[in-house]
Amino acid sequence: MFSQAVTPFTCESFAYLFQNSPTDIIQVDLQTGNTTEVASNLFGEDVSAGYNRADNFIYLNGKKTGNLYKVDKNWNYTTYNLGINTGLYNADIDANGIMYMYKGNSTSIIRYDLNVDPPAQISSLTTTKTGIADYAFNPIDGFLYGVDSRGRVYQFNPATGARTLTTTVTDLDRQTYGAVYFDANGTLYLNGNSNGKIFTVSHSTLTTGSPSNAVFFSQATKSGTNDGARCVTAPLCKVGDTAPNLSSTSISNDCGETSVNLGTISADNTPDGTVLTWHSGTPPSNGNKLSDLNITSSGTYYATFYDAENDCYSASNTSFTVTIVAVPTIPTALSASPSSICEGGSSNLTGTCSLGTINWYQNNTSGTLVGTGSPLSVSPSSTTNYVATCKSTSPNCESSPSSAITITVNPKPTPPSITAGNTQICLGNSTKLTATGCSGTVTWSSGDTGASVTVSPGVTTDYTATCTNTTTSCVSTNSNTVTVTVVPSSGVTISIDKNTICAGETINLLMSNCTGIISWFEVGNPVPIGNTASLSQNPSSTTAYNALCDASQAAYCSSSSSNIDVIVNAVSSAPSISITGNSTICTGETTTLAATGCAGTVSWSNSQTGTSITVSPSVSPTTYTATCTVNGCTSPSSTGVDVTVNPIPDAPSGISPVNICSGDSSPLNGTCSGTSTLTWYESALALPPIILPLVQIQLRAVLVQIQIPLRLRLFQVLELLSPLTKTLFVLERQ
Repeated sequence: MFSQAVTPFTCESFAYLFQNSPTDIIQVDLQTGNTTEVASNLFGEDVSAGYNRADNFIYLNGKKTGNLYKVDKNWNYTTYNLGINTGLYNADIDANGIMYMYKGNSTSIIRYDLNVDPPAQISSLTTTKTGIADYAFNPIDGFLYGVDSRGRVYQFNPATGARTLTTTVTDLDRQTYGAVYFDANGTLYLNGNSNGKIFTVSHSTLTTGSPSNAVFFSQATKSGTNDGARCVTAPLCKVGDTAPNLSSTSISNDCGETSVNLGTISADNTPDGTVLTWHSGTPPSNGNKLSDLNITSSGTYYATFYDAENDCYSASNTSFTVTIVAVPTIPTALSASPSSICEGGSSNLTGTCSLGTINWYQNNTSGTLVGTGSPLSVSPSSTTNYVATCKSTSPNCESSPSSAITITVNPKPTPPSITAGNTQICLGNSTKLTATGCSGTVTWSSGDTGASVTVSPGVTTDYTATCTNTTTSCVSTNSNTVTVTVVPSSGVTISIDKNTICAGETINLLMSNCTGIISWFEVGNPVPIGNTASLSQNPSSTTAYNALCDASQAAYCSSSSSNIDVIVNAVSSAPSISITGNSTICTGETTTLAATGCAGTVSWSNSQTGTSITVSPSVSPTTYTATCTVNGCTSPSSTGVDVTVNPIPDAPSGISPVNICSGDSSPLNGTCSGTSTLTWYESALALPPIILPLVQIQLRAVLVQIQIPLRLRLFQVLELLSPLTKTLFVLERQ
């Protein structure tokens, strides 16, 4: 039974084969072809696999169940039952944590987002049926690549699912390549199922479109049903993820030594072609590699294996502790603070060690060890001498003792006896507390000092006092306790219906829970302004109010409320308005109005707002007014202005003549209704027409032929068009 996946991989150079059903896991060194079984009999089925660079876990898809397995470096795994299709024996994961699963000779690539828990299916891709047994992401161009048993290389676009035959690889054995991987350079590795041979195809030849050569790389074991996974960005290295198994986990020097030699530490599992190297930090690199193994300072160092041929280090390392301790010296800067304490008090012993931990003893090092470290708090019951040493633990070395420092212990004075003038008072009243029997300074629990103090507690309160010796500053224990009982008020409250008003408005004050006499006040004025529970006020400026409730005479106590503030905002003057356009307009026309003298919002009688508005009234006359609103307070309406609206007259009638002969002349006649004035316009034959002032008209010329006996004449008909009328003129033209 396996626990949940917890520990991620470290992007190592090894590839992993997942073979058989149940699954056996084979670690493959792509550099040497060596294989090692690292786990067996897992999952209860055979799986397809991909390495997720986004979280450094391997994800597997069960070909029989469709389960998704998240696997960590210790081969613990988490199972997700997501209802994924079965038989998806192609799988890999892109750099963004999206898993692509495909069943050979199908048309759908199934995708799952591994960045959420549980992983969630996203849209599938449609592709072309392709007979491949595995595919992998190329870190150079981001496409998926797979090779069928005839050496044909297929490229899949992870965004669209489009498949492209990029090249055919020659020199390949005719077999299924069920495990394919890329390295960081974009080189494709093909692991044959039948004979275990590993071939490589360089990135530059994958997309040539012409036949490419495969290169035999190394020999691994044969595999049956299988898939593979590898961290594509990991370099090929002989050391893989092997951490040194060191002969020791730490080293320290003896007293007097100043260094240790890491060269005396060995590993019993050094891979072939590698050497054990030491580093000052992790991950190991050429920059933190130690050239001198004689270490003179304590710290944590790291051992790993180095592959000089490929200039790479193992993905794992072993931490190693170095402790360098010289013989400690006598501690310095010793002190006791304070050096004189009161009985039952404490003092801090402090000192500095250049190396090791400071140890404290009573009287001498053969006495009692009272503690270690600085500062050390001690509470001697009588005057005591202390000495200190510096001691290291590895090696076990201790300095000579220091000179003694003394802590003087002084006795406490006797506590005083206290009394109260009145042990029961009304809320707001006071009583006197008195202490006797103290020859020093009396300090009360209220913080006051002196043999007698006056207190006015807000609630029932217990009081004690202590006595301080003015010479030694020692403080006695607490005196007897005196309780002062406070008779509370009735818990009155006051409220207001609105805290902000405009000048001239009224507020309503309300007192609750008062069973006595009510007195209302304006803060700062001792003269009451009312004595009812509900009180109306009309303040002319911002004012604060409070109230007093005198309770029943039997209690002899009264209570007062907190203040209530009322903000009074001034009402501004009405704005000054004017007609900035025409005060007389025709029906359908517009004019503009403007308002000045308002520092807030101008509101017009027609519901428009703003300092300038455009209006088009239909009724004559129309009167407009405006108000000014500042801080929510609205001014009176302004003086009104009137806009006169004149109607548009009817079209003229009785226009004559409508026809004249060429060369003739005739007076033009017409009639306007009411008081309207008739205006005539002249037009020539040439276009555009010459239009007389007052009203602009349009002219349209039409050529017509009129049959006249014995002679054909050409006439031109002019149409004079206006919004009011249409008049036709027929002119003869020879």
